[in-house]
Amino acid sequence: MKKILTILLVAVLAVGFAFAADFTGNATISAGYNLDDTDWGFANATELTAGEITLKLGGADVGSTGEGDIYAEIAGTYAINLVVAKTTGATPVTIVPTLTSTFEITAANIHFGEDLVVGILNAGGGYSYAVSYWDDNDDGDADVEAVALGSKMAPGFTVTYKDYTAGFGMNGNAKAKTYKFFGQAQTPSYTLAEGVTLQAAAYGYLADDDKAAGAAVKGAYASDAFTANLGVDFVYDGGAKVEAALKAAYAPVTLDVYFTNQDVSNLSAKVAVEMGNITASVDARSLLNVESLAAAAQPRKVSVAVKGVFDAIEAQVTFGSTFAAKTYAFGGYVKYSAEKFAVKGGADLTLNAAADPAKLTAIKPYVQITSTALVNNATLTLAWAGADFADANADGKVNALGAITASCEIAF
Repeated sequence: MKKILTILLVAVLAVGFAFAADFTGNATISAGYNLDDTDWGFANATELTAGEITLKLGGADVGSTGEGDIYAEIAGTYAINLVVAKTTGATPVTIVPTLTSTFEITAANIHFGEDLVVGILNAGGGYSYAVSYWDDNDDGDADVEAVALGSKMAPGFTVTYKDYTAGFGMNGNAKAKTYKFFGQAQTPSYTLAEGVTLQAAAYGYLADDDKAAGAAVKGAYASDAFTANLGVDFVYDGGAKVEAALKAAYAPVTLDVYFTNQDVSNLSAKVAVEMGNITASVDARSLLNVESLAAAAQPRKVSVAVKGVFDAIEAQVTFGSTFAAKTYAFGGYVKYSAEKFAVKGGADLTLNAAADPAKLTAIKPYVQITSTALVNNATLTLAWAGADFADANADGKVNALGAITASCEIAF
């Protein structure tokens, strides 16, 4: 065991190491009075958040490349890392690292001159041109990609000629009478006319117990005043799967349209207008949904937002409706930003129109004053939040009066 550890230590020292981490943390003191349970006094809190922490013990790109008009190349990469998964919580945080290692061949090609390349890793494929326009998770990625063309469905090879790509694969067993055949291709992006481009892909799959085929097309148009991008994916594997996404802009208007028949998202669309200091948008989701799908993950709903920024004043008004549940949400705020502080006040309301009589089920006002200028590297806040004035109780009392809190946060 000692010998193994010694070898590992020598290897680490030989390759060197790098440390990569994304830490954020804060410490907060607050003083306040809860208008509902009458708790009062000071509170202290700390929190540490770390993205994935990686101690890179070693890693490199490896490979070899031949010479001449016809030559072969191979490339790979390896990495040995000490990894701590994303961690969030009150300090101190217990960190449990794991040792990970990866080795992957990333390319294995035969070059015939400058334009023709044959790849021997797999049969390739897997193209998708349509994704939803929304990012509800704020992670930078679209939330829905419902259809993707088949990829690597049988072992084989790929061929690339200039910007054209294709792949073919097959295998089977004569005694068991099993077989798989797979083929795919993708064109380059053609320029059909000034500002107009088109690209397409397709695949086919045939096996003793399955079969499928699909195609994808994306087109774009761009001029000084107008731009449009359309992506369509289609797959048939016993049932038709369709996904389409359109994004168009003609200043000051932008339009997003998304359709899929694979879940209750079906048809959704968003229109936004930006004129000077004012931005307005209407976003309608799952327009083809029916009342019986009210409990689905994506019920039919619409939301409207208007936001204006005028020098030191920012204001926003929102409205949303979930049709089947007959609930309506209203919200709005006004924010004033001065040199030393910012004041923001607003309210969120929910109306249940299905009740008899209709009633407000949430009335949530809030107000806060913040400053990052009074104390360098600290945020001072005085806020009233957590209130709900909706009359949802039989005795007529409001749900919650909220709490008034003063706090100081120091963060890194």
